[in-house]
Amino acid sequence: MRESRRLTLACAVGLAGCAAVPNEALKSLSWMKWRVPFLAPELFPAASRLLKGFDERTEAADWRAGDSVLYGLDLWNGKSRRRWLVRLTVRADRSDRSGRVGMTFALSNGQNFRWEFEEPWFPIRFEIFDAVSGARLDRTEADLMPLLAEGFLGLVRPKPGVRRQKQPPYRALGSEALQRFARPSAGMIMLGRVLQSNRVLVHYLLQLIDRPSLWSILWHLGIDLTVSPFFDEFRRTNDEPPNVPPSDEHVIFPLVATVNGNVQTQAEVLAVDPRRPYALLGGIVAAHAENPSNLKKHMDLILLAARLGGNGGQASPR
Repeated sequence: MRESRRLTLACAVGLAGCAAVPNEALKSLSWMKWRVPFLAPELFPAASRLLKGFDERTEAADWRAGDSVLYGLDLWNGKSRRRWLVRLTVRADRSDRSGRVGMTFALSNGQNFRWEFEEPWFPIRFEIFDAVSGARLDRTEADLMPLLAEGFLGLVRPKPGVRRQKQPPYRALGSEALQRFARPSAGMIMLGRVLQSNRVLVHYLLQLIDRPSLWSILWHLGIDLTVSPFFDEFRRTNDEPPNVPPSDEHVIFPLVATVNGNVQTQAEVLAVDPRRPYALLGGIVAAHAENPSNLKKHMDLILLAARLGGNGGQASPR
């Protein structure tokens, strides 16, 4: 019997993408440096014991059982530094279980656009490890739809030689263009919800942000994290982490994270060709995030390994 679950997501869309928060970070990109610092893999000595190397890309941008990626994270909270490793693994191929997602875009002209689509659920395992000892600190298992599998390059593909190209305002986009935005937007929202369920990761991330007031927590019935990419602002770049096999295309784009309606983190994200084994997080290979009210608090992310499941694949030269 086919099992189906329904999930409704709301996305208030204006100039700054999938968010409608009264904060200057959503109205101006003056904080963007359009360059992501790359962490050295040597900062994560336990990484090679958890997942090592990169398989060559396949022709498919999807998820398969056993596909796995490993990221290193470096957090400076203004007083101390902490590093850890995050491993994501697809536990099984798609099954008969599916879900129907309803995505509502609240456009800046006052109109709403709604799109619904049905996708299979994939069981994903999230594991957090100490960067030095390799000890596992926490594990979360959750179901996700492969909404990020096609990545970000296809949304806004710059013309050759154009360093920066701005998308038309969302109100000028037709329904077909908004459908392309809906999938990764929903994927980022769902990923943010899953990350909230990992107590260790949340504990560390709370050191990056300004803690919400007790009133805010009571009003929102807890801590509500929303991840919002700016899909109408991007740049092509030739930058890529030296430890990751080269890709033909790279794009860097802004992202903000709100906690209980207030922007707490502004980030720059670097993504490449998302074909397997890079599809789990849409080809994201590096990111830099900082607290807009206290720039001494910042976090960096780097992709350290990406391997295919099943019979695996050929190792890719770096």
